[in-house]
Amino acid sequence: MNNTNNEAPNKGMFSYEDSPNSLGEKPEQPMPFFKRLVSIFFAPLSLMKNIAMFPHYFSPIMYMILLAVPTALLSGAYTALTTKATANFMFEKYNIVMPDTAMLMSDSTVQIVSLVIQIVTVPLGIIALGAGGALTLFLLCKIFRGQAKYTQLFSMFLHVGVINMLGTILVYTLSGVTQNIWDYTSLAPLLLDRIDLTSPAYYVLSSMSLFSLWAAAVQCGGVKVFNMFGWVRAVIVTVIFFALGLMVSLSTGLVMELYMGFTGDALSGALLR
Repeated sequence: MNNTNNEAPNKGMFSYEDSPNSLGEKPEQPMPFFKRLVSIFFAPLSLMKNIAMFPHYFSPIMYMILLAVPTALLSGAYTALTTKATANFMFEKYNIVMPDTAMLMSDSTVQIVSLVIQIVTVPLGIIALGAGGALTLFLLCKIFRGQAKYTQLFSMFLHVGVINMLGTILVYTLSGVTQNIWDYTSLAPLLLDRIDLTSPAYYVLSSMSLFSLWAAAVQCGGVKVFNMFGWVRAVIVTVIFFALGLMVSLSTGLVMELYMGFTGDALSGALLR
């Protein structure tokens, strides 16, 4: 007997009930410079649809260069607080005396050079991280049978970098007001009683901030649009990518803890001889 039931074929592990939507009405031209900036925060899906058709790099790089100026200006006070907190922490936990760089950093020439270097290197650092992140996410999308292009993902990461830079500016500002280096936009101050600069937990919880979650939400929209995914698959890919980032933070914390523990023990042994 022939089976007359109209049963849907099994499409495998990457098939979901929420079938992907199309891009809808395709944009006919790239977004203008300022509309693109506003869309990062207020219309990210519209921006992702535009990036899908017109991957753009100049605009987000210009945004980051402009934001690098206040970031560099605020970083001086934050660096001084970080240097002091690090010196105190290293002495209390590992009995290591850090060199005093306060006099050097107070020199006006050093401050100007440092300011210029940061204005150049901050955007370059975000571009480099964006290139690596885009490659990782590109490979992850391919595993889930996505069709995103690397150029689309790289453009998305550059735009998301603007969100991260605003987060950095806020952290620097709050540190100047509170006179400590806690990142009050992250989970670290909520779940830890003190700053432990070599603790894996500190690195992981500091990575889970309001701005990193905001950036992940925008990335999720990009993953959905570029790959023609449904929301379920887009969320799964984004969560895996975010978890990989947390694993990097955890690894950094473990390496720091092991290295500083070994260094502290070695110095203590040398002093006892």
